[in-house]
Amino acid sequence: PALFGQLGGTFKTTQIPTEYVRLESFFSSQNRFFRTFWLPTVQRFGLNSKEHPAMSGRDFLGTYDLFSMVNKLKTIEDILRNASVGYVVVPYDSEGEIFLSDRKYDEKKYEKIIGEIKKITWLKQIDGFGKIAVFEVPNPKDHFWSTKEGLVKSYKYINPTKYEVDIQNAKKGDIVVFSESYDPKWNAGTESSRKYGETLNSFVLPKDGNYELDIFYAPQKYVEVGLWVSGLTILGSLSYLVFGTKAKKW
Repeated sequence: PALFGQLGGTFKTTQIPTEYVRLESFFSSQNRFFRTFWLPTVQRFGLNSKEHPAMSGRDFLGTYDLFSMVNKLKTIEDILRNASVGYVVVPYDSEGEIFLSDRKYDEKKYEKIIGEIKKITWLKQIDGFGKIAVFEVPNPKDHFWSTKEGLVKSYKYINPTKYEVDIQNAKKGDIVVFSESYDPKWNAGTESSRKYGETLNSFVLPKDGNYELDIFYAPQKYVEVGLWVSGLTILGSLSYLVFGTKAKKW
């Protein structure tokens, strides 16, 4: 029964709606970093990648009330732009898990939320995704940016805990903003991150000129040490099993 899709519940096969396939193709075709802001939350088929991370409105706005979320959304244009949010998305609740009233799917609640978001003048709706409502945020910032034009020329993703940023025409004291949730353990060289606004990281540049700025998450070095220790322990154990066993035979 499992092989032929005859089981229900957890084992029931589910086909991804074509709306989500089109949305993923639309996002993936854009060669730039941006976040997507899902209201009220990310649907199970929503794209979430390192180039296009997905944000939950519930988590970011700190409420489960849909209409409170919309009211807060009206006031945070600059916050979303600074956080590199490119699109606000109201999901197609294909599985009946999000827009609920008395634990049942409520189509009217879904439609009313979309109607309220359409009234927000700084959001532009993009058609072509069926029951997924997609709204574009104007001029979102990049993953690394500065209020000084041309300061951040480019940046390179090394891994989730390390980036290389190409700095041009810097003056000591200029600021580079890193649009990730603030954490003082992010470092640029010997400088720890400082809070920018209420939620983001920033780094004060230590010198003038053109140079490469290494941004890294400091606790990662302990993880790397742990991996080396674990690897050496495993290697030592295997060596003992192989050579120790041979020695006993002799």
